[in-house]
Amino acid sequence: MNTTIRLIFAAALLAAAGLAANAQISVQAGTSLPYQKMTQHDPSDRYARGGIGAYAGVDYDIHIIKGCHITPGLYYGFTQVSHSEAESGIEMKETQTDHLICIPVHLKYAFNIKPDKFGLYL
Repeated sequence: MNTTIRLIFAAALLAAAGLAANAQISVQAGTSLPYQKMTQHDPSDRYARGGIGAYAGVDYDIHIIKGCHITPGLYYGFTQVSHSEAESGIEMKETQTDHLICIPVHLKYAFNIKPDKFGLYL
């Protein structure tokens, strides 16, 4: 029984080392422009509001088999959307701020058209 556990543990270590040898970490950042359409109690009373946002995070690209990759990531996002209007001499301003943690998992396949020079990802 003890030998079986050691064998399973050794196989798991070799598999983890093999995945780590084919993995690549990338850092990404960018901006977003959130846009919301709001409807009040009366459907004809609609307004739109726009804002600004940003995100930053890391991806871990793991090569599974030839041409096939799985890419989990961890991102922090921040968005802020504002709307203001004046009604009966009173100015009202509404601001919505969101802090987001995103965990995307992408599956991609590479087509090498010209090896080491040009390729497409699906």
